[in-house]
Amino acid sequence: MKTLAIDTSTTQGSISLMLDEKTIITRFSTEKENYSTRLFRWLEEIKEESGIGDDFMDLDAVVVTSGPGTFTGLRVGVATAKSISIAAECPLLHF
Repeated sequence: MKTLAIDTSTTQGSISLMLDEKTIITRFSTEKENYSTRLFRWLEEIKEESGIGDDFMDLDAVVVTSGPGTFTGLRVGVATAKSISIAAECPLLHF
């Protein structure tokens, strides 16, 4: 099950793409940088590294954190996750 997970509830933030039970590609940072800058860069990086295809069309699910966290960070994460899940026609889950 190909699953993309997005966490923007902390100042560090992370994304992970699980391709199968043994293959997980992750990006995270401890540097201060806006989510709107790093999140999309990370998405492009893991898309290229994984070969998942344009716009993540091969995803089976998208997971996103729903808090607690800053309003702006959560808004960026949820909006991004929702957009990807709509484009990929897969479920959006939150935790």
